[in-house]
Amino acid sequence: MSRGSRNYIATVCFALCMASFPSFLWQFFQYQSSLPRQPQPQFGRIFGSNNHGSVVYLTEEEATGQTFLILAFISGFLSTIIIVPKTYVPGKGFEHDLANPTRNQYRVLMISVAIYLAIIIYAGQRIVAFAVSHGLGATWLA
Repeated sequence: MSRGSRNYIATVCFALCMASFPSFLWQFFQYQSSLPRQPQPQFGRIFGSNNHGSVVYLTEEEATGQTFLILAFISGFLSTIIIVPKTYVPGKGFEHDLANPTRNQYRVLMISVAIYLAIIIYAGQRIVAFAVSHGLGATWLA
């Protein structure tokens, strides 16, 4: 695979990081400010989310969504590190091509972030509901 192709693939993987981590943070702080501080088993709110001692309780779908966003961030980050072409420079260490991105790489990054955000916003709940209904929810991940 050419060096240029690897740079574009790494850019798309990095875009996953840029979309999933802020989405996780936004959702995490939304939950911290609006959800109950006591477990409510009758509503399925039994999964604790801790923010420096302040615990709120989530449903299995909410907890699974949070977990999926973190897993997306980690997989995007690791994929970027693995895929991006690196060159060893004596005395400096490793250098990579994404240190000075081209205009086209910026375009690919912005388009990819927009697509990932659209997937998270419009299909995220359906993806999580499907996973939970097939036994891949927070209870399986814990």
